[in-house]
Amino acid sequence: MANSDPLGSLHKMSTTAGVGSGEYVEINGWAVWTMVLGLASSLAILDAVLLVIPLTAIVFAFVALRQIANSNGTQAGRGLAWGGLVLALGFAGFRGTLQWKQFSETRADRAAMAGMLEDFGQNVKDGKFDQAYQLFSQQFQQRVSKEQFSGQLRFLQKTQIYGNLVSIKSNGYFEFEDSPADPDLRLARTTALIAFDKTGEPLHEDAYFRHQGGKWYIDNIPRVFPADETKKKKE
Repeated sequence: MANSDPLGSLHKMSTTAGVGSGEYVEINGWAVWTMVLGLASSLAILDAVLLVIPLTAIVFAFVALRQIANSNGTQAGRGLAWGGLVLALGFAGFRGTLQWKQFSETRADRAAMAGMLEDFGQNVKDGKFDQAYQLFSQQFQQRVSKEQFSGQLRFLQKTQIYGNLVSIKSNGYFEFEDSPADPDLRLARTTALIAFDKTGEPLHEDAYFRHQGGKWYIDNIPRVFPADETKKKKE
């Protein structure tokens, strides 16, 4: 019996193109980009900031898989989408493991440096400049004499613009750096929050640390002890 609805047959053919036939099936563009981003996710191993790459790949993968599922067989690329997704999850998980390991290993170091900054601030408030000086590294003490150090701390202790010093604390985030030339040398940096009684928000200043003799020391707070002070010492 002849088909009484030729237009209906044509519609059926158009919605099943590629299914069980040798016709060309389009590769989903999102799937292709998922694989590209999945491969690029290896860069996340270098820096946690680059975790944005695998996160983007994961989003692309879900979009691609949904579009392919809803394409009635007119789109392919499910393997690319799944492959990119697996790569992105793998590299993101590896980077996360590294971050957690570093966080766990440096917990005591971060606590020691944070406490050192607070002790430094309290010593400055109390006028205990000699005790404050002992918190700084040998390299710093070679650059800045105790007299110069005390002079700068008197200015920090009480200023006309900001008022009296209230506290010096870390913002809680530390960056660590090892020296390839000296395996025993470890350096770190944090942002010191220097609060005064006349300011609503604390000043944000870089603070550097050096690990020597099994102990952390403050290596410098450049805005408090600027380079020109070192030049004056040498002159």
